[in-house]
Amino acid sequence: MLFDNCTAPLFATTLDGFISHYGHRAFHIKDVPGLPGGRHSADIDWIKHLQSAPETWISSRGMAAF
Repeated sequence: MLFDNCTAPLFATTLDGFISHYGHRAFHIKDVPGLPGGRHSADIDWIKHLQSAPETWISSRGMAAF
């Protein structure tokens, strides 16, 4: 599971602790393995990176409504 820059890195770290023993992982965008640019990657770049990855990814984007 990927958390983007609209969410705190702590969310990914905490969720990773709960799900890693089931063989799943949660990452903040700054920690995605092999992502060029890390947390500074444009949306189109990290989306393309995940599309080309052999794993199945779920993205959680923190969007606020005003």
